[in-house]
Formats: sequence, structure tokens, C-alpha cells
Amino acid sequence: MKKKFPVENPLVISLIIVVIATLARLLYFSLDKASPLFLHPILDETEFLRIGKHIAENGPFYPYHFLHPPLYSYFLGILTAIGLSLKGIVIIQFMLGILASGILYLALIKINKTAALITALIWAIYPLELFVESKFLSENLYIFLSISLIYVLLQVKHKWLNIILSAVITGLLIITKTQFLLFFIAWFFLLIFRFKESRKYVLTFAAIGLLFPFFIVVHNYAKTDGKLISVSSNGPMNLYIGNSNDIHETLNIRPSKWSEDFFPSLYDEAGVQFFRNETDPNETYPYLINSFLLKKTWKDNLKLGVPLKNIFLKTLATFHASETPRNYDLYEYKKFNSYLNNSISGKFIFFPLILFMYAALIYVFVKRKQIIRDNSLLVFLVLLIAHLLPSILFFNAFRYRLTAVPIIIFFAILFYQEFGKDFKKQTVHIVLILLLGTSISSGMLVQHIPKHESYDTFADGFLEKGKTKTADKYYNKALAIMEKEDPEAAEHSRTFEQKALLAEKEGDYQKAITYLDQAIEAGQNTMLNFYNRASLKYKKGDFQGALADYTQALQLEKFDLKKLSSTWYGMGITHIKLQDYDAAMNDFTQAIITDSSNGKAWANRGILKGQLGDFINALADLNTSIDIEPGYDKAYCNRGIAYLTLGQPNQALPDFNIALEINPNYAQVYFLRAMTNLDIGQKEGTCDDLRRAYQMGFQAAGQEIEKHCE
Repeated sequence: MKKKFPVENPLVISLIIVVIATLARLLYFSLDKASPLFLHPILDETEFLRIGKHIAENGPFYPYHFLHPPLYSYFLGILTAIGLSLKGIVIIQFMLGILASGILYLALIKINKTAALITALIWAIYPLELFVESKFLSENLYIFLSISLIYVLLQVKHKWLNIILSAVITGLLIITKTQFLLFFIAWFFLLIFRFKESRKYVLTFAAIGLLFPFFIVVHNYAKTDGKLISVSSNGPMNLYIGNSNDIHETLNIRPSKWSEDFFPSLYDEAGVQFFRNETDPNETYPYLINSFLLKKTWKDNLKLGVPLKNIFLKTLATFHASETPRNYDLYEYKKFNSYLNNSISGKFIFFPLILFMYAALIYVFVKRKQIIRDNSLLVFLVLLIAHLLPSILFFNAFRYRLTAVPIIIFFAILFYQEFGKDFKKQTVHIVLILLLGTSISSGMLVQHIPKHESYDTFADGFLEKGKTKTADKYYNKALAIMEKEDPEAAEHSRTFEQKALLAEKEGDYQKAITYLDQAIEAGQNTMLNFYNRASLKYKKGDFQGALADYTQALQLEKFDLKKLSSTWYGMGITHIKLQDYDAAMNDFTQAIITDSSNGKAWANRGILKGQLGDFINALADLNTSIDIEPGYDKAYCNRGIAYLTLGQPNQALPDFNIALEINPNYAQVYFLRAMTNLDIGQKEGTCDDLRRAYQMGFQAAGQEIEKHCE
């Protein structure tokens, strides 16, 4: 008697897959906690988190345009609003990945049970999927929704339920990544021509599927002064980046160069002007150049050689088996997590994706007629194209194509099942791997992440975790690589600034100044570098040097009012050290005019007025400072002094008490509180205050101790 497989219930098998996926993520999570990028958001992640936090704090109607399609940002906003930390969000994303592994099996068993089981098991432990799940990227939600759509399209029996659910999920996918509009279009025409659905089904799908992006477009239209933009404003931008005349230049725009050179030059070319204080401090206006970028892309591609060259390069990149997602060099990063290190290889052959990529392509090519005739496989093929085609049209990085990987794995398993012993097809498979899937062929790719950029990122992560020595080691590696391989990168590198930050934390101000000198010499003539160098020179007592750098910083910053105000404030405290009180008064006033919420500027102008004998106006400024910044101890101390000078000791005492609550090591305030209590005849606690002041180095307290406490 033939033995049956011990478990045949699909739900039980799905549960086993879920358990395996859970164990894989527990292992990955435990190993990843020591890595530099654990809970360390970079680039796109910071944008998603910033908008999500804004939604959590200000409600669902985010008042600015959407650079990215908004669903993932709302997802983060909801999780943040209910109090989840970054670690909690990662756990939720792991749970979505676990659930998706089980759903994937249930979706695929209709086509092939064995291939379904193998595909789901591979996906449950697939290293890159786990890597992305630990990041704050929209792919997490996108992949879950995509696998849910596969299940609905392949398993749901009722036509109406199938149409409604697929339309809802499609709409959600579009507002998670606009590129899914391609699937909407393809599926719409398939409903009409292939599946011969009635008009009411087609209209229902269209109405529900487009409902979500429609509201996003209307929202954007209302919030951008009547300028109509798409679901996200980065669509035309990505189209231009991936289809420009000089694709090597646009695709290799690095993070700092992007904000300092790339966008400003496009704004200038488009004749677009804006003032940063008109919008969110971290916001830019890419939607203002949407139509300009579309026209620019069209103009570039009128030259026949441009689209042919770009399509070739982008197709090669799309089907290359490198698993490095944009923003991360995975083959460097994997060294910090043994789960990745033991499951991914990129030295010569890119494992494991390469085992599936070309096997799937061969299977689709060989079985194309059968796939087109089979409704279930055709659905799978349409989804595969929908996930891969945007990379050729727009040039998106591998993580955008990650959703295609479960489909690729499934087709590859079918290839191995059917053609495992077919010598000719296996030979073609091996040849494709050697030609297009090795580190040799990766040299033909257009976009590369410079190694020094990866080391900078690792160092930033270690610095955030307080591991300064390890951070310093990676900053040094980054500098060494830049010097040897890419000297021009120093103009846009953050390494010098980060090294300066490390030196400042260690208390070596001169060393920090030297690194900022190097940054400025390399071409990083930014307002922030001059401002930070001025602050360091102030701490070293080089007040003339600080003043020169503050002056230079003022000339470089035009739009950020808070930075401008801080610079005027820095000039003010520097002029006080130089005993130029008129100039200092003017500086503090300019700081307040530039940004009236600068509490320290109000306080220091009040202190200066008090020192010049104008106690009434000093009191007014100090009151304003405390209203704006109630945690500034010097404001309370000096308001107390003003009250004392105006003969109001009972008003002064509460301010001294608050100043000491904020800063228990404020020696001068202990002395002032003691003298005020003596003045009003309250001796209890006075000697304790005088002794504390004296122990902290306030010498004048010694004489008062001899008078009152012996």
C-alpha cells in the first residue's frame, strides 16, 4: 500500500510554513541587533518615517504633497500613533512577512502543490526578504498586498467577491507604489478580452481600483495651489532619472549631491523659484517641475540612440542577479549578520537569486503558449511583468522588484521539475548564469553604490549606537577609499563632518576643526560646516575666528530661518566675549526678527539689557524667552536677578528654584538663592545653599559662609 504524505490539509501545511517563517525571523532579528543598520533609517526610510510621524502627530490629512505614494506612510503613522517604537514597527513588518509566506502557499496550490510548497518554504526564509522587512520601506506593505492579490485572483471562487477584492487590493497597491497602475491597465483589458467578463464586472473593477488614487490626486490638487499631480510626485522624477540623455550621471546621483546640486540645478533650468520658509522645513517642491521633467525626458528620447541605449542598459540591470537594493551594498552589509553572510554570496556568482532568475525566464519563454492558454499561469505572468517592467521604464532598484521574486521562484521550481534532466535547457541556464549573473558581468551595470558610501552608513549606525571607536574605524575606511578610488567624492562626502562630530564628542575641538577645514577645502562650502566650525572656535576661545565663520555662514544660508536665527545668536554671544555689546544687541535682535521662536536669543538679549541697566526691558525679554523655551535655566536665573535689582526678592525666589530644578549644578543660583533668603530674613537652608555654591567653585560664597554659617 502506497504511503500518503503525513499532512495533506492545506491549512495545516500553511501553518507549518508560518512556524518556519517565524523561526527564521527570530533568528535573523537576534543576529541583526548587533549590526550598524539595526533600527537605523537612511534615505527613503527617513522620508517615510518623517511623514508617518507627522501623520501621527497632526492627524490623517497630511498638509503637503506626497513625494512617495502615501499608503505606507499612513501605515507607519497609525503604528506610531498607537505608541509603537521602531522596533515594534519592524516586528509588525516581520508578522506581515510571516503571514504572506502562508498565504503564498495557499494561493499556489491550485497550480502545482509541490511547487507551491517549495516556493513558500524558500520565501519563508529568503534572506533578502528578511533584510527588507527590517527596514522602513514601502516594499514591506507592497509585497504583502501583492501576495494577497495572488491569493484572491487564484483562489476566490465567487466572481463578484473576486472582482471587488482584487479591485480594492489593486487600488491599495497603486497608492503604495504608483507603478502598479501598469497591472491595473493589463488586468482591465484581460477582463474585457480574455476572461469575457460582463461590462458590470469591468466597470466595478475600474471604479473601485481607481477610487484610491483618485482621492490622493484630489488631495494633492487641493494642497498644491491647484497644481494637478499624480499619486506621487516622484513619478516624473524617476522617469527622467531612468531615461535621461546621460543615464550614467542621473542614476549615480549620490545623497548629498542630490540635495545640493541635482534638484537646485533642475529648479533653475525650469525657472522655478521658492522659499523654504513657505513650506515644511524638510520639504522640497519636486511637483513644481513635474511637467518640466516629462518634457525634458521626451526631448532627450527624441534622439533614437538614447532610448535604445537606456533600454539595453536597464534591461541588463533588471535581469542581473545582484541582490543589492538601492541605498545598501548588501555584500558589504551582510558581514554584520551571519544569517545573511551564510545565505548570500556575491564574490563570483550571485546566490541564491541567480538559481531562480534565469530558470524562470527560460521556463516562461519555452512554455509561453501554455502559460497564455492557462488562466492561472497567465495571471501570474501578468503580475511578473507588472513588477519587472517599471524597472525598465523608470529604472528602479532591486528592492522595487523584490515582489517579483516569489513569482520568479515559482516559475523556476516548475522549470527544475519539468526540465531538471534536460541537458540542452540546463546548459542554456548555466550559460545565462555565467554571462549575466556573475561579478564579471556586474561591471556592465549602470548604477553602483560606492563602497565609501556604505562605510559612511555603517559608521553612522555605529555612532548612533554609541560605538564611537567602531564608527571611527569605518569613517577612516571611507576616507581611505575616497582618497584612493574616488577623490572627487570628497566634495559631497559627509565623512569629514562626522569625524569632526566624533572629535567634538571626545572633547578634542582642534581635531574637530581640522576635519571641518578638510571638508571645506574639499569643496563642502556649506552653511552648516562654517556654523559648526564657528561653534568649535568659540569653545576654543578663538572669538575672531568664530565671528568670521558665522559671517560666512550667514552669506551661505538664504531660506532656512531657524539656521539663520541660530547663526545670528552665535554671533551675538561671540560679540559679548569680544565686549562689543552694541553689535551683540544687534545680533540678538536680528536672531529674534529672523525667528521669533528662538528662546535663547530672547533670553540673552534680556541678559544683555540687564547688564546694561535696562531692567524693565530685560524682564520683558526674559518673560518672552521663558514662554517660548521654559527649560532654559539661564533665563530663570537672570529673570531672578532682574527681579532682585527691581527690589522684588519674593518674585526672584521661584525663578531660582526653577533654575535649580532644571540644572542642579548651577552654582551661581545656589548663591543667589541663599543671598535672597538672607535678604528677606529666611535663614533656613541658606547655609546649605552657600556650601553647595562654594563646593562647586563659586568663590564668593566662601566669605558669606564665614559671615553667616560659622
